Amino acid sequence: GEMDARYRQFEVLDDNRLKLYLISRYGQLGLWERLQQTGRGRYFQVIGEVANAWKLVNDEMLDIDAVSEHDADLGAVLRELETAMDRDCFIDFSLMIRRVADALATGDPVACAALSPPPHLHVDEYQDVNPAQETLIRAMRALSQTLFVCGDDDQALYGWRGADVSNILEFASRYPDAAEHTLARNFRSTPAIVEAADSFVVAELGPSRLPKDPQADVTDEPRDLRRVWFGDRAEEADWVAERIDALLGSAYREKDDGRIRGLTPADVAILMRSTR
Repeated sequence: GEMDARYRQFEVLDDNRLKLYLISRYGQLGLWERLQQTGRGRYFQVIGEVANAWKLVNDEMLDIDAVSEHDADLGAVLRELETAMDRDCFIDFSLMIRRVADALATGDPVACAALSPPPHLHVDEYQDVNPAQETLIRAMRALSQTLFVCGDDDQALYGWRGADVSNILEFASRYPDAAEHTLARNFRSTPAIVEAADSFVVAELGPSRLPKDPQADVTDEPRDLRRVWFGDRAEEADWVAERIDALLGSAYREKDDGRIRGLTPADVAILMRSTR
């Protein structure tokens, strides 16, 4: 809105509303004759793939004309979608970031003036940042005093939707004066889980990852992990109830003040998967 006052009249489409918009404009956007009728998929498949293509074009800052060179029909649909959304005063999150990133990358004075210089820029889940977000981060970094990113390249999951893990792998080379801090102690899992997971990742990714050597946080807390089978649900329920009853009153040391007390029903949680 600060960049262009007309955007104050726009409504934001989340993923579901974007698909509903495509459904409402299915014929107008040419999805039938350009994609469905030519064997590109059934109705809802076409809706999903066009929505994904639209977000990927923005996330990776691609030119729709370049898409048209490889796929004229898809390019035409995306171009019509761009025109229709602007005409109907709609914008989605991918286009929102793309527009700002494009403006800042070209040094647009209005965009630069609209973005108040942030004293400190913090970015979480940095391994999942896509090219448009990275362009925005670099532009904001030029205005900020510090940049702090947190992430784990081993947990990069979203390459299929534009995330670029090289951003975190090459961070130190882009900012050679940056300090690196490795959070190597794992407080969530047992040593067996940590060692197995780390050895698997090392075998899969090898030198194309940042070294970590994670260590499990070994505590003296009781652990009782088991897999149990039952003949029927009633037998299972009886076992759970008896197990809880046996635990009630067991000594438990409070972590904050070291006080020892007995376990109560309020300390018990049952996690279960729903079944049909």
